[in-house]
Amino acid sequence: MYGARLSGTINEKWRLGVMNMHTKKMLELGLPAQNYTVATVQRMFHEQSSFSITFVNKESLGVAESDSLKYYHPSIFGRPTLEDRIKPNTYNRVLDADLVLRSKDNRWYHSSFLAKSFDKKNNAKTMSGSAFFQYSDRSLLANLGTFFVDKNFNAEVGYVPGSMVYPGQMGYYSEVAYKIYPENNSLLYSGPQARINDTYLPNGNLVDREFAIGYVFDFKNSANLTFDFAHIFQELTFDFNPVNNGESRKFLIGEEYRWNTVSASYQSNTVKKMNFLLNSTYGGFYNGTNLNISGQLDMRFQPYVNIAMRFDYNNLKLDEDYGEAELFLLGPKLDVTFTDKLFFTGYYQYNNLTDNMNLNARFQWRYKPASDFYIVYTENYFPSNFTSKNRALVFKLTYWINL
Repeated sequence: MYGARLSGTINEKWRLGVMNMHTKKMLELGLPAQNYTVATVQRMFHEQSSFSITFVNKESLGVAESDSLKYYHPSIFGRPTLEDRIKPNTYNRVLDADLVLRSKDNRWYHSSFLAKSFDKKNNAKTMSGSAFFQYSDRSLLANLGTFFVDKNFNAEVGYVPGSMVYPGQMGYYSEVAYKIYPENNSLLYSGPQARINDTYLPNGNLVDREFAIGYVFDFKNSANLTFDFAHIFQELTFDFNPVNNGESRKFLIGEEYRWNTVSASYQSNTVKKMNFLLNSTYGGFYNGTNLNISGQLDMRFQPYVNIAMRFDYNNLKLDEDYGEAELFLLGPKLDVTFTDKLFFTGYYQYNNLTDNMNLNARFQWRYKPASDFYIVYTENYFPSNFTSKNRALVFKLTYWINL
């Protein structure tokens, strides 16, 4: 894999960025050689507002209609229909327009985008977009957002939330929070907060809703305490079971579930060299219950070393023969700053649901401002005997060019 990046400021109003990357073919994954290009141009106006257009292109090289056994990856030769199995999809492109508006006093904010994807498989229902509005001042925060994703919108160079869950989606979300500033030596502010998230299918059918109310305490020493009550509704769009053991009964498409949860979260004083985040949630989960305890412990040995331990525990108990499970995720992380130009980051993660342990180590050399050389090693193991599943060694070089 190799690539190049070019970015710069044409003048005080115009900015331009271009990046190109080329990958070699990987027959073990059914992938041909591919070329990726991202180009964006941005126009600034009214001091803090902007309009930008971005073009993303992914091109698969050297693929013929007779290569379905050689390049069998679903993004190249699909499987649903005979035509998909015969005709390769050799490109994926997205054209996107973004608008950001912000008032001079920063109280009013708006962002929106409209995007369209292009490929050989889909000509219709390939749009996506959203709009977000927010007002905030010293005491009040209020926002409202809406979005839609067409059934065939396909952005392979990136991530489309819910693309594997919903056959197209639209919805809205909103949040309101109010801050009360008491005369207290330790408390900075406290106040209520509420939020709602709704997701609908293109036919207007509601499939997901989360409504939550809570209260937050923010302390002058940077500590934070939050309490929440949430009501959740889901109508399933596919069959699944969260225990995922192959033996338990599945929840079925079209079934509806409602449940309530209560949660508490505490972040200790982040100014201290040792601090922690602790979250706990208990309540319903589909037709059963779930207890979740998660958090992170951080220790700083200034100015060189930071150690963190992330953990997540779920005690899941479902009714009848749907199953139950105790799920663990542990993730220690180490950050070392040798100098202002040499850095090391390493983390290790254990997940008993996927029966996997992952090691990732990254060495970074900043040889010029905004220009870096990376060496990254990653490997996945079976927890029972530490047998390696796969491993990779990656080298990456970036160079910043000012025009």
